[in-house]
Amino acid sequence: MSSEPHLRSHSKSKSPVLCVTGPESTGKSVLSSFLAEELNALQTPEYAREYLEQLSRPYIELDLSIIARAQARLQRRAAFLSEQTVIFDTDALTLEIWSLFKYGRVARSIQEMLRVPLADAYLLCSVDLPWQDDPLREHPNRRGELFGLHLDSVIRTGKPFKIIDGIGNERFESALKAARELGFAL
Repeated sequence: MSSEPHLRSHSKSKSPVLCVTGPESTGKSVLSSFLAEELNALQTPEYAREYLEQLSRPYIELDLSIIARAQARLQRRAAFLSEQTVIFDTDALTLEIWSLFKYGRVARSIQEMLRVPLADAYLLCSVDLPWQDDPLREHPNRRGELFGLHLDSVIRTGKPFKIIDGIGNERFESALKAARELGFAL
């Protein structure tokens, strides 16, 4: 685990946090799991997927607030209680982008999550992977636009970040190299 000062900027007891983010169908969950294993890190999953898979109706704007609160609880617990590096499979930035994209506004609960960012650095997944159809995915033809929104949001955080691209093992190696360059290494 790295002990570089920029990775412990929030609190001396907080573990370093790397967030994997990007548009839908860009391999975030797979990369998060891979990095957690390779870096001997704790992974927090994307709560939205778990929540939406259990929902027996189409989601509504209020559901994004419910997801935001649950995601924040999971991520805070991991970031402040873990003794090891933590890998987030998305964070509040994704919820902010999705809320603006779909509803034209952002709920207060999501805004509150954004005020206290937990991630120390970001890996932003590019849209060079082929679209994988999934009942929870909605915009196969707008991933470029969503990537631009993610890029703007990550830049706005002021946190270090790397863009991850490539297919197959190339993508995994790119993510691992980027994580190490950002100070997340054994």
